[in-house]
Amino acid sequence: MLSNMGIQLSLLDSTLLSSGLSSLSGCIKDEISSNLSADLKGLEGRRVIFATSSNRQPLVQWQEGPSTVIPDHIEINHSPTLLSAVDSSIVPICNLADGTLYVSRVAVVFSIGGSPSNYLRLGPFLYHSNGDSLSLGRLGLDKTVNDEKLLEAAIRTQMERSAVGHLARFLRGSIILIDGTLRLTSSESLSPGIIQEAKRNNNTLIGISKTSKIQSVSEIASQLRGIYGAPFFCRLNYGPTDSSIYTSVIAKFRDDGVAFRTDILGRDAREALALLAGNDAFYRGYPESLRLAHHLSVFTPFEVVCIRSHLSSALKLIELPSEDTREVILRWFWSFKGRIQ
Repeated sequence: MLSNMGIQLSLLDSTLLSSGLSSLSGCIKDEISSNLSADLKGLEGRRVIFATSSNRQPLVQWQEGPSTVIPDHIEINHSPTLLSAVDSSIVPICNLADGTLYVSRVAVVFSIGGSPSNYLRLGPFLYHSNGDSLSLGRLGLDKTVNDEKLLEAAIRTQMERSAVGHLARFLRGSIILIDGTLRLTSSESLSPGIIQEAKRNNNTLIGISKTSKIQSVSEIASQLRGIYGAPFFCRLNYGPTDSSIYTSVIAKFRDDGVAFRTDILGRDAREALALLAGNDAFYRGYPESLRLAHHLSVFTPFEVVCIRSHLSSALKLIELPSEDTREVILRWFWSFKGRIQ
């Protein structure tokens, strides 16, 4: 009898739940709709890129019609000027109970007269992120930071900042290329000491960004994409707070290339871009020296395996069995179909 009562109560609860689901669903939908909305009529006929990241850029301009941007032409200056391009990479090697062990590397490529002349490949460097406040402080991070991407970016920035600082002191009258913006007002910034050293030794710092999340930059770059007669540039007037320290432009170095946001500190923008155009080779408009620095800094899968093997042997590490919890929980049923006999 008690068991029958339990069944009846379960049926009653199920009936009440079913009758209330419609009301519950409506409440949830109404609240979400009030906070999130899109004017679909305003999107009619708009040009779009179907992509899952901001790395994809249009091959034509966003808006139809003639370009409203008037670029400034660059007279290429072939005067021999040493270029040094800096890039870095980082890879997580293993997870521990108190953090993650990372391996990183930084590379510097020297070019002059349009050809690479030498390079430095420094590393690998090991870093154990265990929440130590002193260690995180050196990276410009708070001890409460637990975002892996933010930590990896801070480690790369620290390595590149060290390389740029020594180049600024060691070189004279050169151009130092950096992958990304100069970002002088952020935690990823160049220190005032580096800026002073660069100016004292007549070195010019140039940061080149492959992508930008600033809408005005993306719009101007898309318009320059369809204009020929490179190299040329267009000054940006959106007014960064540190615009008195460096100049921001959109530069296009090759007709078959992409237009990039470019930050310049030191020489006049036109002079610096003219020397860069005359002393580096370009692939799709991107400096070849920066491409080489990237390829020299990255770790191949074989190198990662070798590093893990060496550390396991040298430190007597004990590898634990593990699984990707997200993959295990959310894996679709048909991914098992071939395994079920």
